[in-house]
Amino acid sequence: MQNCFVPADILLPGAATPLDPWACIAVDQFTSQPEYWQKAEELAEGKPSTLHIVLPEAYLGTPQEESRLAAIRAAMQDYRDNLLTRCVHGYVYVERTQMDGTIRQGLVGAVDLEQYSFQKGSKPAIRPSESTVVARIPPRLKIRRGAQLETPHVMMLADDEACTLIEPIAAHKAELPLLYDGALMLNGGHLAGWAVEDPALVEQINTALANLGDAAAFAARWPAAAGQPPMTLAVGDGNHSLATAKAYWEELKPTLPPEQQQTHPARWCIPRRLRLSPSTVCCLAWTPTPLPQTLAAGWNSTAQPSRAATSISCWPVPVQRSPLTPPTPRTRWPWAPRNILLGIIWPRTPA
Repeated sequence: MQNCFVPADILLPGAATPLDPWACIAVDQFTSQPEYWQKAEELAEGKPSTLHIVLPEAYLGTPQEESRLAAIRAAMQDYRDNLLTRCVHGYVYVERTQMDGTIRQGLVGAVDLEQYSFQKGSKPAIRPSESTVVARIPPRLKIRRGAQLETPHVMMLADDEACTLIEPIAAHKAELPLLYDGALMLNGGHLAGWAVEDPALVEQINTALANLGDAAAFAARWPAAAGQPPMTLAVGDGNHSLATAKAYWEELKPTLPPEQQQTHPARWCIPRRLRLSPSTVCCLAWTPTPLPQTLAAGWNSTAQPSRAATSISCWPVPVQRSPLTPPTPRTRWPWAPRNILLGIIWPRTPA
Protein backbone atom coordinates (compact mmCIF):
# COMPACT_ATOMS: atom_id res chain seq x y z
CA MET A 1 0.00 0.00 0.00
CA GLN A 2 1.24 3.48 -0.83
CA ASN A 3 1.87 6.06 1.89
CA CYS A 4 -1.07 8.08 3.18
CA PHE A 5 0.86 11.33 2.53
CA VAL A 6 2.34 11.66 -0.95
CA PRO A 7 3.87 14.19 -3.38
CA ALA A 8 1.40 16.46 -5.16
CA ASP A 9 1.10 18.87 -8.06
CA ILE A 10 1.02 22.24 -6.29
CA LEU A 11 0.26 25.32 -8.36
CA LEU A 12 1.56 28.76 -7.48
CA PRO A 13 1.28 32.21 -9.05
CA GLY A 14 4.29 33.88 -10.61
CA ALA A 15 7.18 34.83 -8.38
CA ALA A 16 6.26 38.53 -8.64
CA THR A 17 2.89 37.95 -6.92
CA PRO A 18 3.17 39.26 -3.33
CA LEU A 19 2.04 37.04 -0.47
CA ASP A 20 0.11 40.04 0.85
CA PRO A 21 -2.69 39.73 -0.25
CA TRP A 22 -2.25 36.41 -2.13
CA ALA A 23 -2.29 34.30 1.06
CA CYS A 24 -5.33 34.55 3.31
CA ILE A 25 -6.30 32.88 6.56
CA ALA A 26 -8.46 29.78 6.83
CA VAL A 27 -12.14 30.33 6.10
CA ASP A 28 -13.33 29.08 9.49
CA GLN A 29 -11.67 31.97 11.33
CA PHE A 30 -13.38 35.21 12.41
CA THR A 31 -16.82 33.73 11.70
CA SER A 32 -18.40 36.21 14.13
CA GLN A 33 -16.26 39.12 12.97
CA PRO A 34 -17.27 39.95 9.38
CA GLU A 35 -15.39 43.22 9.71
CA TYR A 36 -12.12 41.22 9.46
CA TRP A 37 -13.20 39.75 6.14
CA GLN A 38 -14.38 43.13 4.90
CA LYS A 39 -10.95 44.58 5.66
CA ALA A 40 -9.25 41.63 3.95
CA GLU A 41 -11.45 42.07 0.88
CA GLU A 42 -10.53 45.75 0.72
CA LEU A 43 -6.85 44.82 0.72
CA ALA A 44 -7.38 42.11 -1.95
CA GLU A 45 -9.67 44.09 -4.24
CA GLY A 46 -8.38 44.01 -7.80
CA LYS A 47 -5.33 41.93 -6.80
CA PRO A 48 -4.51 38.20 -7.04
CA SER A 49 -5.62 36.57 -3.79
CA THR A 50 -6.81 33.19 -2.58
CA LEU A 51 -9.53 35.21 -0.87
CA HIS A 52 -11.24 35.34 -4.27
CA ILE A 53 -11.45 31.55 -4.53
CA VAL A 54 -12.67 30.65 -1.03
CA LEU A 55 -15.91 31.27 0.83
CA PRO A 56 -15.37 32.50 4.40
CA GLU A 57 -17.74 30.68 6.71
CA ALA A 58 -18.93 34.05 7.96
CA TYR A 59 -20.95 34.17 4.73
CA LEU A 60 -22.44 30.67 4.89
CA GLY A 61 -26.22 30.85 4.87
CA THR A 62 -26.28 34.56 4.01
CA PRO A 63 -27.98 36.13 0.95
CA GLN A 64 -24.47 36.62 -0.50
CA GLU A 65 -23.62 32.92 -0.57
CA GLU A 66 -24.84 32.06 -4.08
CA SER A 67 -23.36 35.13 -5.76
CA ARG A 68 -20.07 34.54 -3.97
CA LEU A 69 -20.00 30.91 -5.13
CA ALA A 70 -20.50 32.03 -8.74
CA ALA A 71 -17.67 34.56 -8.39
CA ILE A 72 -15.41 31.88 -6.87
CA ARG A 73 -15.99 29.54 -9.82
CA ALA A 74 -15.15 32.33 -12.27
CA ALA A 75 -12.03 33.34 -10.33
CA MET A 76 -10.82 29.73 -10.23
CA GLN A 77 -11.11 29.47 -14.00
CA ASP A 78 -9.30 32.76 -14.49
CA TYR A 79 -6.51 31.83 -12.09
CA ARG A 80 -6.14 28.39 -13.65
CA ASP A 81 -5.85 29.90 -17.14
CA ASN A 82 -3.81 33.02 -16.45
CA LEU A 83 -2.28 33.27 -12.99
CA LEU A 84 -1.04 29.91 -11.74
CA THR A 85 2.07 29.65 -13.88
CA ARG A 86 4.32 27.61 -11.57
CA CYS A 87 3.93 23.99 -10.55
CA VAL A 88 5.79 21.99 -7.92
CA HIS A 89 5.58 18.24 -8.37
CA GLY A 90 6.63 16.98 -5.01
CA TYR A 91 6.41 18.67 -1.62
CA VAL A 92 6.80 22.22 -0.38
CA TYR A 93 8.84 22.86 2.76
CA VAL A 94 7.44 25.88 4.61
CA GLU A 95 8.50 28.11 7.47
CA ARG A 96 5.91 30.34 9.10
CA THR A 97 7.24 33.07 11.38
CA GLN A 98 4.63 34.25 13.85
CA MET A 99 4.42 37.78 15.17
CA ASP A 100 6.19 36.66 18.36
CA GLY A 101 9.15 35.38 16.31
CA THR A 102 8.31 31.69 16.69
CA ILE A 103 9.04 29.69 13.52
CA ARG A 104 6.81 26.77 12.60
CA GLN A 105 8.02 24.25 10.04
CA GLY A 106 5.92 22.04 7.80
CA LEU A 107 5.59 20.07 4.58
CA VAL A 108 2.81 20.51 2.03
CA GLY A 109 1.75 17.38 0.17
CA ALA A 110 -1.39 15.33 -0.54
CA VAL A 111 -3.21 12.81 1.65
CA ASP A 112 -4.94 9.70 0.32
CA LEU A 113 -8.58 9.91 1.40
CA GLU A 114 -8.84 6.14 1.11
CA GLN A 115 -6.63 6.02 4.19
CA TYR A 116 -8.72 8.46 6.22
CA SER A 117 -12.08 8.16 7.94
CA PHE A 118 -14.06 10.28 10.38
CA GLN A 119 -16.38 7.41 11.31
CA LYS A 120 -16.34 6.57 15.01
CA GLY A 121 -14.55 3.35 15.79
CA SER A 122 -12.59 3.25 12.53
CA LYS A 123 -8.80 3.03 12.74
CA PRO A 124 -7.29 4.16 9.44
CA ALA A 125 -3.79 5.59 9.02
CA ILE A 126 -5.19 9.14 9.20
CA ARG A 127 -7.61 9.97 12.02
CA PRO A 128 -9.44 13.10 13.18
CA SER A 129 -8.62 14.78 16.47
CA GLU A 130 -12.22 15.69 17.23
CA SER A 131 -15.67 14.21 16.76
CA THR A 132 -17.00 15.18 13.35
CA VAL A 133 -20.29 17.08 13.32
CA VAL A 134 -21.85 15.55 10.22
CA ALA A 135 -24.33 18.43 9.90
CA ARG A 136 -21.41 20.75 9.17
CA ILE A 137 -20.44 18.84 6.03
CA PRO A 138 -23.29 19.64 3.54
CA PRO A 139 -22.64 23.42 3.32
CA ARG A 140 -18.96 22.75 2.71
CA LEU A 141 -19.78 19.98 0.24
CA LYS A 142 -21.83 22.41 -1.81
CA ILE A 143 -18.76 24.61 -2.17
CA ARG A 144 -16.47 21.72 -3.06
CA ARG A 145 -18.63 20.31 -5.86
CA GLY A 146 -17.42 21.64 -9.19
CA ALA A 147 -14.37 23.43 -7.77
CA GLN A 148 -11.37 23.29 -10.11
CA LEU A 149 -8.81 24.15 -7.44
CA GLU A 150 -8.23 23.39 -3.80
CA THR A 151 -6.55 25.65 -1.29
CA PRO A 152 -5.02 23.92 1.74
CA HIS A 153 -6.59 24.44 5.13
CA VAL A 154 -5.84 21.09 6.76
CA MET A 155 -2.96 20.55 9.16
CA MET A 156 -1.67 17.08 10.00
CA LEU A 157 0.32 16.07 13.04
CA ALA A 158 2.83 13.22 13.22
CA ASP A 159 4.39 11.52 16.23
CA ASP A 160 7.95 11.91 14.97
CA GLU A 161 10.11 11.85 18.07
CA ALA A 162 13.30 11.20 16.09
CA CYS A 163 12.66 14.18 13.78
CA THR A 164 12.91 12.10 10.61
CA LEU A 165 10.43 13.98 8.39
CA ILE A 166 10.74 17.75 8.47
CA GLU A 167 14.10 18.53 10.04
CA PRO A 168 16.21 16.66 7.45
CA ILE A 169 14.51 18.67 4.71
CA ALA A 170 15.05 21.91 6.60
CA ALA A 171 18.75 21.09 6.75
CA HIS A 172 18.83 21.22 2.93
CA LYS A 173 16.72 24.35 2.43
CA ALA A 174 19.70 26.40 1.21
CA GLU A 175 19.91 23.98 -1.74
CA LEU A 176 16.17 24.08 -2.53
CA PRO A 177 14.46 26.48 -4.98
CA LEU A 178 12.82 29.32 -3.06
CA LEU A 179 9.17 29.67 -4.09
CA TYR A 180 7.98 32.57 -1.95
CA ASP A 181 9.21 34.69 0.92
CA GLY A 182 7.27 37.61 2.34
CA ALA A 183 4.93 39.18 4.84
CA LEU A 184 1.31 38.10 5.28
CA MET A 185 -1.73 40.32 5.38
CA LEU A 186 -3.22 41.84 8.54
CA ASN A 187 -0.35 41.03 10.89
CA GLY A 188 -0.25 37.37 9.88
CA GLY A 189 3.51 37.15 10.25
CA HIS A 190 5.95 35.97 7.58
CA LEU A 191 5.97 32.97 5.27
CA ALA A 192 8.62 31.26 3.13
CA GLY A 193 8.41 28.11 1.05
CA TRP A 194 10.87 25.93 -0.86
CA ALA A 195 10.20 23.31 -3.55
CA VAL A 196 11.13 19.74 -2.61
CA GLU A 197 11.36 17.92 -5.93
CA ASP A 198 14.76 16.27 -5.69
CA PRO A 199 14.11 12.51 -6.01
CA ALA A 200 16.44 11.68 -3.14
CA LEU A 201 14.70 14.09 -0.74
CA VAL A 202 11.25 12.99 -1.88
CA GLU A 203 12.22 9.37 -1.27
CA GLN A 204 13.64 10.32 2.13
CA ILE A 205 10.26 11.80 3.11
CA ASN A 206 8.40 8.77 1.77
CA THR A 207 10.65 6.37 3.68
CA ALA A 208 10.36 8.32 6.93
CA LEU A 209 6.57 8.37 6.64
CA ALA A 210 6.43 4.64 5.92
CA ASN A 211 8.51 4.02 9.04
CA LEU A 212 6.15 6.13 11.13
CA GLY A 213 3.28 3.94 9.94
CA ASP A 214 5.07 0.69 10.71
CA ALA A 215 2.92 -1.56 12.92
CA ALA A 216 5.85 -2.94 14.94
CA ALA A 217 7.25 0.54 15.63
CA PHE A 218 3.80 1.79 16.63
CA ALA A 219 3.33 -1.10 19.06
CA ALA A 220 6.78 -0.58 20.55
CA ARG A 221 6.10 3.11 21.08
CA TRP A 222 2.59 2.61 22.43
CA PRO A 223 2.49 -0.86 24.10
CA ALA A 224 -1.12 -0.38 25.21
CA ALA A 225 -2.09 -0.09 21.54
CA ALA A 226 -0.21 -3.21 20.42
CA GLY A 227 -2.17 -5.18 17.86
CA GLN A 228 -4.15 -2.17 16.70
CA PRO A 229 -3.66 -0.61 13.26
CA PRO A 230 -1.09 2.17 13.54
CA MET A 231 -2.07 5.81 13.23
CA THR A 232 0.41 7.61 10.99
CA LEU A 233 -1.14 11.09 10.97
CA ALA A 234 -3.71 12.95 13.03
CA VAL A 235 -5.72 15.90 11.77
CA GLY A 236 -4.58 18.78 13.93
CA ASP A 237 -6.80 21.45 12.34
CA GLY A 238 -9.28 21.55 9.50
CA ASN A 239 -11.05 18.37 10.61
CA HIS A 240 -14.31 19.30 8.89
CA SER A 241 -12.55 20.44 5.73
CA LEU A 242 -10.93 17.01 5.40
CA ALA A 243 -14.21 15.31 6.29
CA THR A 244 -15.88 17.25 3.47
CA ALA A 245 -13.19 16.15 1.02
CA LYS A 246 -13.81 12.57 2.13
CA ALA A 247 -17.58 12.94 1.76
CA TYR A 248 -17.15 14.30 -1.76
CA TRP A 249 -14.82 11.45 -2.70
CA GLU A 250 -17.27 8.86 -1.37
CA GLU A 251 -20.05 10.58 -3.34
CA LEU A 252 -18.02 10.54 -6.55
CA LYS A 253 -16.31 7.15 -6.23
CA PRO A 254 -19.31 4.93 -7.15
CA THR A 255 -19.66 6.79 -10.45
CA LEU A 256 -16.12 5.86 -11.52
CA PRO A 257 -14.82 2.59 -12.97
CA PRO A 258 -12.33 0.76 -10.72
CA GLU A 259 -9.28 1.91 -12.65
CA GLN A 260 -10.27 5.59 -12.33
CA GLN A 261 -10.90 5.16 -8.64
CA GLN A 262 -7.18 4.51 -8.27
CA THR A 263 -6.11 7.73 -9.99
CA HIS A 264 -8.92 10.29 -9.81
CA PRO A 265 -7.69 13.61 -8.31
CA ALA A 266 -10.65 13.86 -5.91
CA ARG A 267 -9.14 10.94 -4.02
CA TRP A 268 -6.50 13.29 -2.62
CA CYS A 269 -6.64 16.38 -0.43
CA ILE A 270 -3.80 18.77 0.28
CA PRO A 271 -2.71 19.47 3.87
CA ARG A 272 0.38 20.67 5.66
CA ARG A 273 2.21 17.99 7.68
CA LEU A 274 3.61 19.08 11.02
CA ARG A 275 5.51 17.44 13.86
CA LEU A 276 4.80 17.80 17.55
CA SER A 277 7.76 18.45 19.78
CA PRO A 278 8.83 15.58 22.04
CA SER A 279 7.86 17.29 25.29
CA THR A 280 4.34 18.55 24.76
CA VAL A 281 0.85 17.29 24.18
CA CYS A 282 -1.94 19.22 22.53
CA CYS A 283 -5.02 19.12 24.73
CA LEU A 284 -8.11 19.55 22.63
CA ALA A 285 -11.16 21.40 23.90
CA TRP A 286 -13.56 18.99 22.19
CA THR A 287 -14.46 15.34 22.61
CA PRO A 288 -11.38 13.31 21.65
CA THR A 289 -11.46 10.29 19.39
CA PRO A 290 -9.84 7.00 20.50
CA LEU A 291 -6.11 7.24 21.26
CA PRO A 292 -5.90 11.02 20.84
CA GLN A 293 -2.63 11.10 22.75
CA THR A 294 -0.82 9.47 19.85
CA LEU A 295 -0.72 13.10 18.70
CA ALA A 296 1.90 13.64 21.37
CA ALA A 297 5.48 12.75 20.77
CA GLY A 298 7.31 10.98 23.58
CA TRP A 299 4.78 11.79 26.28
CA ASN A 300 4.39 9.72 29.44
CA SER A 301 3.03 10.23 32.91
CA THR A 302 6.39 11.24 34.37
CA ALA A 303 7.80 13.39 31.58
CA GLN A 304 8.37 17.06 32.23
CA PRO A 305 7.88 19.82 29.64
CA SER A 306 11.24 21.05 28.39
CA ARG A 307 10.29 23.38 25.56
CA ALA A 308 7.22 24.63 23.77
CA ALA A 309 6.14 23.10 20.51
CA THR A 310 7.02 25.30 17.57
CA SER A 311 5.64 23.22 14.72
CA ILE A 312 1.88 23.29 15.13
CA SER A 313 -0.89 25.66 14.20
CA CYS A 314 -1.52 26.92 17.72
CA TRP A 315 0.15 27.18 21.08
CA PRO A 316 -0.07 23.82 22.88
CA VAL A 317 -0.67 23.37 26.57
CA PRO A 318 2.16 21.37 28.18
CA VAL A 319 0.63 19.00 30.75
CA GLN A 320 1.57 15.75 32.40
CA ARG A 321 -0.55 13.02 30.89
CA SER A 322 -0.36 9.32 30.20
CA PRO A 323 -0.37 8.48 26.46
CA LEU A 324 -3.74 6.77 26.78
CA THR A 325 -5.50 9.16 29.16
CA PRO A 326 -8.01 11.40 27.34
CA PRO A 327 -7.85 15.17 27.87
CA THR A 328 -10.57 16.63 30.07
CA PRO A 329 -13.39 18.57 28.38
CA ARG A 330 -12.24 21.76 30.12
CA THR A 331 -8.74 21.64 28.67
CA ARG A 332 -8.16 24.79 26.64
CA TRP A 333 -6.24 25.26 23.41
CA PRO A 334 -5.38 28.95 22.99
CA TRP A 335 -5.17 29.88 19.31
CA ALA A 336 -2.17 31.58 17.83
CA PRO A 337 -2.27 33.66 14.62
CA ARG A 338 -4.38 31.74 12.18
CA ASN A 339 -3.60 29.21 9.50
CA ILE A 340 -2.53 30.56 6.15
CA LEU A 341 -3.42 29.22 2.72
CA LEU A 342 -0.04 28.34 1.28
CA GLY A 343 -0.63 27.16 -2.27
CA ILE A 344 -3.08 25.40 -4.55
CA ILE A 345 -3.33 21.80 -5.61
CA TRP A 346 -4.16 21.27 -9.24
CA PRO A 347 -6.58 18.36 -9.81
CA ARG A 348 -4.09 15.85 -11.04
CA THR A 349 -3.04 12.50 -9.68
CA PRO A 350 -0.13 12.56 -7.20
CA ALA A 351 2.84 10.41 -8.15
